[in-house]
Amino acid sequence: IEHYIEGDYVKYNSNFGFVEDTGKCRQTPQALSHFTFERSGHELVVVDIQGVGDLYTDPQIHTASGLEYGDGNLGIQGMALFFQSHHCNKICHSLGLTPFDLSPNEVKQLEYTIQRFNITSETKVKMDDSIVTESPSEKPDFGRLCKGISASLESTSDYFSQASSRQISECDEAVMFNIDDGQSNSRGGTATSIDSGLGKDMHERKPRTRGITECEGDPEQQIEMKQKLDRVARPSSVSALNALKLSGLIPESEESVLGSIHLDLAVYHETDRYDANMQDTNSAHFHLKAAADCGNQLALVAISSVYLGLPNDILPALNHLDAAELVPDNIEDRGLDFMVSAARNGDVNSIIFLAKAFDCGLNLGNDRRQSYGQAMEWYQMAVDEGVEKRYLIMARMAEIMLMEDSGCKDPNGAGELYSEAAEAAMEEMCGKLANKYYMLSEEAW
Repeated sequence: IEHYIEGDYVKYNSNFGFVEDTGKCRQTPQALSHFTFERSGHELVVVDIQGVGDLYTDPQIHTASGLEYGDGNLGIQGMALFFQSHHCNKICHSLGLTPFDLSPNEVKQLEYTIQRFNITSETKVKMDDSIVTESPSEKPDFGRLCKGISASLESTSDYFSQASSRQISECDEAVMFNIDDGQSNSRGGTATSIDSGLGKDMHERKPRTRGITECEGDPEQQIEMKQKLDRVARPSSVSALNALKLSGLIPESEESVLGSIHLDLAVYHETDRYDANMQDTNSAHFHLKAAADCGNQLALVAISSVYLGLPNDILPALNHLDAAELVPDNIEDRGLDFMVSAARNGDVNSIIFLAKAFDCGLNLGNDRRQSYGQAMEWYQMAVDEGVEKRYLIMARMAEIMLMEDSGCKDPNGAGELYSEAAEAAMEEMCGKLANKYYMLSEEAW
């Protein structure tokens, strides 16, 4: 159909972060992409928008799962690249869309339209392949190859041309694309100028009613589709999203797509993805913190490790000294806050670190003090999570329960823990340790 649309055919954005800014850019396409992200509850975003005026053709959809919609679906990576180059416009604001959180450096560069990497208008596909998107004017005019194009087709082209020149409104689109099931021979067929309703009295047609899906499919798929349709719209701002969680409209345990997007952006900045000549550690830290605030487990572990001077595999180039300049509060206290969140989400290494810190009184920052009671709680959580060599942790817990000043003295409980530690050691084929723990259990009783 692109070859029969009169007017300037423009590619407004791509699936790889490109945004048209040569003066022909319209605000509607960028706002549409942003709208689809929020209204779908962060499940998808429609990009690669191109066409004449507000008549769009051949879009691409990025999904949170990265599945469906072909090789052009770049998943979370594609979402991250869109928001990294998206600047909210008047239509975004009028629709009530919340701005995506960007670092001060990114906002400044967007305002001055500085390109941080070599973006093209090509449509990118997985495995680093690309499909060059040509404009219809560069392709052969198939209309000239066909003899005797019907007058109805020409009238349709004229109608689209007039509509695009006056910026098609939503009401116009509803009239143009209204379909009557009763007069359509096939759902999969292409409507002619007669059965499409053009040139006829539009009041004679009844609006089409749609169910969850037009196909009779698997009931489980229908239930899944209904859940997606009923999904609550989610804002693009971290603070607004957390406010919804506090109000109970969004489950606290829900995996955050927004957090995954921010984590991808942090990795891009840390690996010089946007500018090979400059590593933007400020932006990397900004997005890492945003991802952690969303509750992303990988981000929580990474930022707590950075703040506490521990090695991390996600952002190895971001060190403790770099982060200290960006954190107004005590960096160790903030790191422990994030580590507590990671531990409560089940990260075993964070659990063991906190247990040992409260046990010995080291690496606790300014806000926390040594506490055998809290150490026992974290040690018990580590045992429940099934850590390796859990018999060592059980033995340490028994030792604490025999200490006079621990506040947890319980000789009988210590004896039981020593006995359980002995059994766990026997399972690991550690006979000597098992005998030792059996003797200590007898002494405790």
